[in-house]
Amino acid sequence: MTSDKSLNYSQPDSYHFSEDSILLAKYVSRNIKIRAHKVLDLGAGCGVVGIEYSKIAKNPPVEITFVEKQEVFREHLDSNLKLLPEEIVSRVFLQDIKKLNASEFDLIISNPPYYNPQKGRLSENEIQNNCRFTTMLSPYELCSSIFQHLNPTGEAWILVGNSKEQNHSITEFVHPELEVQEFKEGVFSILRFMKLDKKRR
Repeated sequence: MTSDKSLNYSQPDSYHFSEDSILLAKYVSRNIKIRAHKVLDLGAGCGVVGIEYSKIAKNPPVEITFVEKQEVFREHLDSNLKLLPEEIVSRVFLQDIKKLNASEFDLIISNPPYYNPQKGRLSENEIQNNCRFTTMLSPYELCSSIFQHLNPTGEAWILVGNSKEQNHSITEFVHPELEVQEFKEGVFSILRFMKLDKKRR
């Protein structure tokens, strides 16, 4: 089901974002425990999650970085950045997250592909497959990227599906120095990752 807000966003005909992107942005804005100055939207697509979060956050970020590997989203992402509040600095990297050379972030948010290609039916549309299935970014690579780019006091919020029959269990691939909490929201789970703080043990 596509959100009514999709009418405000430029997006490719071959793939439209769903209401889960809006759900994630709202959930993070209500529940984040830190003040996030630097934000990373990982696997940004047309930028909906990062832009929506920046518009509704109690403490909007100073800088937001969008990382997206698929070329098809570039023109739509560039167009949608006009919806960001003017005071927010934005950066776009059209590349694999594993090759990102950037400093650490206070907040990482992502609505990544989570369907297991070995358990689901692939489409004839390659873009749809890349957006839904973990063919371009495995759960292990996702968790490793979170650990690499999250600052010691930061938070990462990731949305995944609940179906064990269709989805990868991302929590099985969590870096040993990350702790994760799971929050159920209907057919979705929202995962919060934080680096382990020895002082809290």
